[in-house]
Amino acid sequence: MSVPAPQPQETTPAPITPQFPAPTRYIIGVMMFLFGIFLILLIRPVLTTLLFAFIIAFVLYLPARALARHTPLSFAAAVIAIYLAIVIILMVLFFTLLPAIIDGVNTLVDDVQVAYEQVADWILAYEPDESVISIFGRDIKLDPLVQVLTPFFTGESSLLASGDVPIGEAADGISLPNRESEMPTFLAVAGSAVEMIGIVAGAAVDVFTSIASMVAVLAISLFISFLALLDLGNGGGIGHFVGSRYRREVQILFSRLDRIWLGFFKSQVLIGLILGVMAYIQFILFGVPGALPLAIFNGFFSVIPTVGGLISVIPLVIVSLLLGSTRFTEMDHITFMLLNLIVQTIYSQLVYNVISPPLVGKSVKLPVIVVIVGVLIGMALGGILAAFLVVPIISTMKLMFSYLLAKVGMQEPFPGESPPEAKGFFAQIASESGVSVSE
Repeated sequence: MSVPAPQPQETTPAPITPQFPAPTRYIIGVMMFLFGIFLILLIRPVLTTLLFAFIIAFVLYLPARALARHTPLSFAAAVIAIYLAIVIILMVLFFTLLPAIIDGVNTLVDDVQVAYEQVADWILAYEPDESVISIFGRDIKLDPLVQVLTPFFTGESSLLASGDVPIGEAADGISLPNRESEMPTFLAVAGSAVEMIGIVAGAAVDVFTSIASMVAVLAISLFISFLALLDLGNGGGIGHFVGSRYRREVQILFSRLDRIWLGFFKSQVLIGLILGVMAYIQFILFGVPGALPLAIFNGFFSVIPTVGGLISVIPLVIVSLLLGSTRFTEMDHITFMLLNLIVQTIYSQLVYNVISPPLVGKSVKLPVIVVIVGVLIGMALGGILAAFLVVPIISTMKLMFSYLLAKVGMQEPFPGESPPEAKGFFAQIASESGVSVSE
């Protein structure tokens, strides 16, 4: 009679000792959170450079991975090849396209300056009941409008605002509107519009200043992103520091971040290209002066969610009003400006409402009011770059909040979901190994 061999008993591995008690862990967690805030404040002077480097690394990760997958090159060699190509392209653009753009901008600025001086001379020499314009077949007298515009072309608007020049009295031979005269309602609107244009023009100057600062840090950002991608390809992710209990959740969380940021970048870059090309075609067909720099400006600012489209039409309005059309020379400038705005509004709305939603996806879908407020806050705090990134940042915060809320409520944040293969930039950050280039 054989005696069955004893089955080996499974033993539970002893926990690693010593362990911090719960209160100590909570204190350490709070201290790490406070240290994170301190670190953000510490790097704030170079935050724009780091954000720029992150954008470059994020955008170039998938092309480098695809190049390594379909060629004998390693991931590191693919990264080096792509950055060399970028440097060559930038040098070619600098010596070919950039001079043409600068010449176009200089010509446009000179034309606008001449037109502004002509308008100012015309207003100063204007006589009452001298001119009537026709807009879409309706005659409009210019007398009341000239009275509103005169102070802005003669430097008297600040005196009027301070009350130093009484309304109704002449100042240096300038006829100002009398307080007691009845003025049509549209004049008040016109005056407010002129003041608003001045405010918006000041904001546009701030935007151009932000662009100049971004160009200044481009080289440093390229270098930082280059080192980050090389380190990421060698397994420089955070997977080694995440415990096995949370590794699955972190991998799923970071893969969803890939969906958010990839959807945003795909949609915004394509929208900017489409609107820039369509604007260039429109400006050429309509005879808008400075078509190339205006189209580049239009496409560049169209990538800013919601308010970018409003900013992009500011130069178009100014150029149309001051210079008119080189093709429809008999059309008055106001009608030409309105025609440009109507046409651009039609095709831009088609792009935003038909082409953009499928590209963005549900992961980046946010209420319009949230986007507008976020863009305004981003513009005030971090300039144009923060305004551009505010939508994926808000979507990221929304995802993180949902995850933490599920953990606090002791619920499964991703029920039944398996960790995906690390294919995206964020998923690779959460991975333990280097970049995989296999299919």
